[in-house]
Amino acid sequence: MALIVSPRDHIEQTANISVNTDLTIDEQAALENRVDKGLNTSSLVVGIGGVGVYPTMVMRTTDLRWTLNTVAHEWIHNYLTLRPLGILYSETPELRTMNETTASIAGDEIGALVLKQFYPELTTASDSTLSLISAPFDHPEPGDFLRPPFDFREAMHETRITADAFLAEGKIEEAEAYMEPRRLSSSKMDIYCARSTRLILHSTEPTPIHPAVPQGKTPSARQCAPCVSKVIHWLILSTPSRG
Repeated sequence: MALIVSPRDHIEQTANISVNTDLTIDEQAALENRVDKGLNTSSLVVGIGGVGVYPTMVMRTTDLRWTLNTVAHEWIHNYLTLRPLGILYSETPELRTMNETTASIAGDEIGALVLKQFYPELTTASDSTLSLISAPFDHPEPGDFLRPPFDFREAMHETRITADAFLAEGKIEEAEAYMEPRRLSSSKMDIYCARSTRLILHSTEPTPIHPAVPQGKTPSARQCAPCVSKVIHWLILSTPSRG
């Protein structure tokens, strides 16, 4: 687990500190409260799926697809370590986003290839479509429509943009008040987004959560590249050198 810390007046990850994995929920909440009261910050203790150390560390799980994606993700971080995109990881939020985006794109694709090659019986043609459907458990009445699926990334993008706008005007309490009902309105938001720190965690994931990239407006790097290795090299080459 890790303690993530952000200022209250703007969204930025200023600290990422490893903590004991056996902390209870009450102990996690107490730690967050102590940090927030002492430093006037927004903090959160979160579980982490993996760490890009050598060798990589990945959380134990029975979800093979997730394991393959995460192992590949962390090894991509190691691959980038001796390159500018890895060396400058903590220099700016934008470089951190580029690094995490690279690892996520490559990790998901490599994980899928490994699954297809060695565990074909676990892959189905309908995997990608089933998750996009949100159907009621009861039988709908004639004329009823299926509930629209919850788009986590779109919701996070909208929340981030609106919260940033409040914070840019110095409206800290208003930003926190805006995020709280959104947290309560959705089970996924309840898990991932209570305060600004939760937005920090996801602002380092592949865009469009990051406010710099409008949702659905530009083609992704992966869509423009013939293979995932080209994506990695393009992003490495686009990384500015220190100084």
